[in-house]
Amino acid sequence: MPRSFTSRRPDAGTLQLVGPINGATISDTTPTLEWKNAATDEFYYEVQLSADPNFNMDPRTATAPVFWNLLHGGQSTPPNSWTVA
Repeated sequence: MPRSFTSRRPDAGTLQLVGPINGATISDTTPTLEWKNAATDEFYYEVQLSADPNFNMDPRTATAPVFWNLLHGGQSTPPNSWTVA
């Protein structure tokens, strides 16, 4: 008997930034990014960081590297956060 499994496609529209404030200039070299997610069944997040505001990943034209991490929001402290190390 064939079986199938489907899940809802993640939607960034359910995310809300908690801190830092959007557009803020950060002087701390190890800031913590915090967010809330209305979709409580989503808990894995890909977090990207770059000094390049355009997140340009073309090695010929990029002005800074783009770093990314996959994390479990329930395992971070505080929950749904990522601290730059």
